[in-house]
Amino acid sequence: MKTTITNALRTALIATVLTVGFGVLPVTMANAFVCPDGSNQASSLNCIPATPPGAIDRAITPYGTIVAIINFVLGFLGIIAVVIILIAGFKWMTAGGNDDNVKAAQTMLIQGVIGLVIILSAWGIAQWAFTLPGTIVK
Repeated sequence: MKTTITNALRTALIATVLTVGFGVLPVTMANAFVCPDGSNQASSLNCIPATPPGAIDRAITPYGTIVAIINFVLGFLGIIAVVIILIAGFKWMTAGGNDDNVKAAQTMLIQGVIGLVIILSAWGIAQWAFTLPGTIVK
């Protein structure tokens, strides 16, 4: 019995590593260069990295800074909301049938879910607002 559980855990670990390694890791784009002299020599000193039409460098523009700050803050708040939901679930499971503890855990769980919905809505609205035409600060 013990070897069956050990083999199952080993198989689950290998499957997880393979899934993360091949399925979840981001794929990097190939670098494309634009050369003003018309050549396709990427080693030329005149060549600059090409950007897709409409793309901006978010690292150095005010627009990119604002988007990065909003994403960071809302991501941090999202993590806090998920932790609150997890704590509420733990409190509910360990309430031991005590009605006061169950009610407190249910209230905390509802508040965490409402907070998560508000955070996700704010993120969606912010993403929508920053992708509207005319909102890009160049």
